[in-house]
Parts: sequence; structure tokens; C-alpha cells
Amino acid sequence: MPPEEAAHFLVQLLFCLFAEDTGLLPRGLVGELLIGAARRLIRLPAEAVAALRDHRRRQVERRLSVGDLWRDLDLVLCTGEGNVVNPANVDRSFTRLVARAEVRRIRFHDLRHTHATWLLGAGQPVKVVSERLGHARVSVTLDTYAHVLPDMQERAVEAFGSLLYGRAS
Repeated sequence: MPPEEAAHFLVQLLFCLFAEDTGLLPRGLVGELLIGAARRLIRLPAEAVAALRDHRRRQVERRLSVGDLWRDLDLVLCTGEGNVVNPANVDRSFTRLVARAEVRRIRFHDLRHTHATWLLGAGQPVKVVSERLGHARVSVTLDTYAHVLPDMQERAVEAFGSLLYGRAS
């Protein structure tokens, strides 16, 4: 897998963690982990939704092939028999995927940081990024991602100059 393709796959994997608006998020065991402000809808790109729907189709096929061995926990990511995936196995698989992508070693949780950093770097409002991450206060997002903001300041100066003096940006 080419590094850029694998990197985009890693980001799609992150979207899988926030797949509630696709109707694919588990409603039982795992879904109850998100409570209070953390329980939220996160919009996904059409490509990620399509990938999740395709994954669900393959999962239904697998479920039919194993019959009564399937344990119905309504999970998005599960073993071949529908059981909860051991976190150590997720970490091992993720580590292999990162190596194949030829990117710097990151933890699975770091995908959240990648998501936030890319959005902030693309000029998305801090409030929107904060809501996507489920932070209770925007100040948490600002404190965590302050290192991204200096580049945003330069872009803001250029945008302001363009608006004020009518020059092309």
C-alpha cells in the first residue's frame, strides 16, 4: 500500500471511531461508553460512510457464513465471530498498518490528534474542532493544539490584508 493511501486509510479508521451518524455505531456494550457531552453526532465524508457501509456488508456476509457461532453485540469492529476485539490485537494490527504506511510510529489514540491538527491547519474554527473531539470547553482544544495556531495567525494576517486592501490572497 502506498504511504499516502495508507495515511488516508488511517484517517478513515479514525472516522470509524465517530461513526454514529451512519447508523453503524454499536448501540450496546461499546456505545454506552459515550456519555454526557461525549455522546455526539460527528458528520463524516461520503467516502468514509461508503467504506463503513461496505464494511457492514462484508460483516453481514461473515455473520451468515458462521451462523450460530456469531455473537450479536452489534459492533462495527469485531472478531470473525462478532466478539469484542482484544485491544492488544487492535494495537498490533494498527502498528503493522502504520509501518506499511511508512509514517512515523503513532498510537491509535494519536489519530484523534491528527484529525484535530489537520482540521485546525486547514482553517476550521476551533469551536467546530472542539465539538468534534467532544471537549467540554473550547479552552481544552486551544490548550492542546496551541502549536498549530501560529501558522493560522499568518494566514489570518494575509486574509485580513486581502480584505482591507483589496488584494488577491
